[in-house]
Amino acid sequence: MSRTLTENAIYPAAEWRPVPGWEITGELTDTENLKVVWHKTQGGSDPFEWYKVTGGIPDLTLQKDGTLHQHYRFDRFSRALKNMAGGIETNRDGVIQVEVVGWVGS
Repeated sequence: MSRTLTENAIYPAAEWRPVPGWEITGELTDTENLKVVWHKTQGGSDPFEWYKVTGGIPDLTLQKDGTLHQHYRFDRFSRALKNMAGGIETNRDGVIQVEVVGWVGS
């Protein structure tokens, strides 16, 4: 595990907000080639309830009002990416996942 990643596992500008029932995940498999994946959700509501139902939870959620929530430590995998059968474990592959909530053009 990269020392830098472990030391910076919590982003200080984010509100810590784990999702009940989905808090525990495993370690990333590739900490040398970190990547960021941006997801977008069109809407004005908080996707937190949807996360509880589906388990499709990113590392960070950026709300339209600028509020940033962190759901997982950066040295653990999050769950927003779909793992295709027979493929790599996309959620574990050194990916930091960010969900941006808002409306196009606003």
